[in-house]
Amino acid sequence: MEIRSTYENLVLAQLADRLNTDFYQPVIEKCEQTVVQLVITDSQEAIMSIRNIIDARQQSLLSYLQTLAEKSSTGHDCSNCPGRCDMGHAQHLMDIKESHIAINSHISGIDMNELPDELQQLTNLVTNLVRIEEQVLVPKIWDAQRKINVVS
Repeated sequence: MEIRSTYENLVLAQLADRLNTDFYQPVIEKCEQTVVQLVITDSQEAIMSIRNIIDARQQSLLSYLQTLAEKSSTGHDCSNCPGRCDMGHAQHLMDIKESHIAINSHISGIDMNELPDELQQLTNLVTNLVRIEEQVLVPKIWDAQRKINVVS
């Protein structure tokens, strides 16, 4: 079974929870476990950069997704809101895109020869996360934003 199919039928709030339990937290833990075993400083820096990106994702994106899912499910209409929206809808999507570029760059900076099995597990987990975010999460965010009439 393709990994995408596991996630594509989840509603946004469920997807956020599953991304956290299946990817964000495991990536952070795997980075922390792996980095202490490494000798090569460049690989350590690349892994800690990935860890920091995912940690930031946990802190900001998950709460945004929960709020967006709630607004979407309650029929919120942003076009009826007074003033300017401060949820940063477009910024969250830009942050995801920029982080994927950074993550891919950091992965290429890891010396896979030092701990091939551990590093392969980590890079597979991170690669699957990026794929799920690109193919499932981002389209679900767009759909939820359209549903509540987000204007960028």
